[in-house]
Amino acid sequence: MRLIPVSFRDGTDLMNHYVERHPTGALLIDDLTAAKVGERVWLKLELGRLWETLYVSGHVEFKQARYDRGQKETTAMQIALDDDERLAQQRILSWIKNDLEEFRLRSNDRRDVWLTGDIFHGEVKKPIPSTIRNISLSGIFADTPTLLPKHTKVQLRLHSSTYGIQRTFLGKVTRIERRTGLEGMGIQFLLTSKEERKQLQNLLTRIERAQARASQRGFWAAVSLTNLLKP
Repeated sequence: MRLIPVSFRDGTDLMNHYVERHPTGALLIDDLTAAKVGERVWLKLELGRLWETLYVSGHVEFKQARYDRGQKETTAMQIALDDDERLAQQRILSWIKNDLEEFRLRSNDRRDVWLTGDIFHGEVKKPIPSTIRNISLSGIFADTPTLLPKHTKVQLRLHSSTYGIQRTFLGKVTRIERRTGLEGMGIQFLLTSKEERKQLQNLLTRIERAQARASQRGFWAAVSLTNLLKP
């Protein structure tokens, strides 16, 4: 059977292509192959944010023309999953649910910060210096002079005299950014126990309180300056 690789950016992207109401579940994807209607195929599904892969079997149910945002005509095909792929159907729905929940949590608890970090990987003893720009329960984004391949496991040492922080966590590189004036990596925390998660939560709480105090000092400084400038 023909193998068709299909990558999805995240849970929302997958949800937009998955036909949940179909009796056996189906995916509507771009037609980038010469597969014919009725042909049985294997799909290699990859969900970018979770870095997981799933193989499922099915058949090409139909093809249809559609237009992209630039009004360019393309062809899409609907792949109906086989009747015995119920577990795969549940896995796809679980992917969507878990990824959207992770994104919600990451968005809700993200803190913009300015921390110093050292990234260790493999047998290299000299760390990669980094500046942490934001942090959440799920991970960090760091500006770094050196980029590591995705999936690289690292040790991340965070330290800041401002927040009174010095902690080390295990992590995995999940995102690379190369743009003008910006080069950095997204690193997901690999927490191995409830105790580590509690330590991370305490760290975020400490940062939040320190930022609140700094904001309050800035407010009263502005009030004092306004009073001094009054005629």
